[in-house]
Amino acid sequence: MTSMDLKPGINNVFITNDKEEGPILVLEKHKDNEIHLNFTLTGMMALREPLNENLKTFYLYIFLTYQHGGRETEVISSAQIHCNEDILESETLSFTTTLTVPAENLYSNRDFVWNYYSVKIAYIEKEAEDGSDLNYLLNGIDNSLFQTKLNIVTKDGELYE
Repeated sequence: MTSMDLKPGINNVFITNDKEEGPILVLEKHKDNEIHLNFTLTGMMALREPLNENLKTFYLYIFLTYQHGGRETEVISSAQIHCNEDILESETLSFTTTLTVPAENLYSNRDFVWNYYSVKIAYIEKEAEDGSDLNYLLNGIDNSLFQTKLNIVTKDGELYE
């Protein structure tokens, strides 16, 4: 059986925030925080439809989620990027996006096994229209370009949790 994959490649993923703490993300209690995500897509010039050789446009969805005890995944913040024909004229593309962590979504119950934050970059050929599309993006394996847990500590003044 043959299969076709029109997804781009991804590399140079870098996740940080405004604190100078190295690879650990430090978020402050009682205030909104930002997480910055930088990444590069590769292979866009080669993403052509096999029949007509047209570049295939697509959407990227970036999700910041929190896993609650292995039972529920909460979307904390998200971003969307439309990669149209103009953007696809480059061989590589670098993107930067910011995901907000509102103070009310800063959870202290983190164990990195059952309760944790994560980031996912997902690919879809059309714009997500409803909850079923978003569910597909969050839970589908075939649409995933990148996914990782985030090592986060919280800070209250000068004290770390």
